[in-house]
Amino acid sequence: MRMVNNLHAKPAKMISSLRDLVDSSACAFGDKVLYRYNEDQQVKTYTYNDLQKNVHAIGTALMQLGLSGKSIAIIGEN
Repeated sequence: MRMVNNLHAKPAKMISSLRDLVDSSACAFGDKVLYRYNEDQQVKTYTYNDLQKNVHAIGTALMQLGLSGKSIAIIGEN
């Protein structure tokens, strides 16, 4: 490890895909809240682990459709 401002810091991990970004975020932050939203007059939470689970499910579904290695666009509500 190298020293940064007298703190020990690990070298940055190379991110080469969206999956890498999601996986490293889930590893680092796990069950911490990524965001909160209102649904049916209740505040719900979405964690980094929830994101990872959903990204992997979407990736698996796209691969099963034969879209592995293809460019796709996902359009939805903001």
